[in-house]
Amino acid sequence: MKSIAYLSFLALLGCASEPVTYKESTGKSGYSDKMIDQNLRVSSFQGNSSTKKEKAQLYAKFHAIELCKEMNSPYTHILTIRDTTFDKEVTQTNTYAPTYYYGVSPYYGRYGAYGAGVSMYGAYGPMNTQTTTDVKTIPQFDVYFECVNKAQDARMSFKGLSAADMKNLMKDVKGGVQIEEILPDSPNKKTLQVGDIIIKGNGTRVEKVVELYQSHRNSNAEKFVIEFFRDGKRKTAEVKFLDVTEMVGSAQEEIIKEACKDDSIKGTAALCKKDK
Repeated sequence: MKSIAYLSFLALLGCASEPVTYKESTGKSGYSDKMIDQNLRVSSFQGNSSTKKEKAQLYAKFHAIELCKEMNSPYTHILTIRDTTFDKEVTQTNTYAPTYYYGVSPYYGRYGAYGAGVSMYGAYGPMNTQTTTDVKTIPQFDVYFECVNKAQDARMSFKGLSAADMKNLMKDVKGGVQIEEILPDSPNKKTLQVGDIIIKGNGTRVEKVVELYQSHRNSNAEKFVIEFFRDGKRKTAEVKFLDVTEMVGSAQEEIIKEACKDDSIKGTAALCKKDK
């Protein structure tokens, strides 16, 4: 028969922490936000090892929508989502008491427990310790967005290239932005290609995806012209944009609908009320 202390120890180990719900961050876990510039913002959510990744991403997107609504902007145009999930090593040392054995009639315990009821017997052995190291996955998402009355999008996705990547590709000493996907409805599919490496937006050097968005939104120019490399040759092109206001609105409503199913949101969030 296993000891009471050992069973209690196993029960303690088996208790997982509760997942982080939709709440403002007061340290690490929860949602937070910051301004990148006057047009660009980022909404973040960090959970714990019990939080599902899809929940963490949903919370980050929902917080972005809440922020835009607070600013009286009808649409939250999500530009890019960064999955910044990370692993964390957690070391824990537990100390538990010497072993006790018991007997219950008609079971005869280690020392011969007779009679009705529970019979407890003395402890033996020294205090014990056990150290364990676990790797915990902490889900975290950063949602870059803008609050707008009308949403326009180039209908392309991008990825950042480090300085090392650029040096290998084209002997450049700085980073760049590579076109990763061009959607079928993109107005740029005839002029740009997957793999094109963008280095400037309206004359501003860009090394990160966020900087590419900034170079467009912070420019007063009527056109958005990029400089890029294709097959080692330097080229220029004007990026065209598609009105995606209706699409953004539909996606936004789906996010709100899904988020309002969550117990930590539906009871308090103004967006979940029927008269919103």
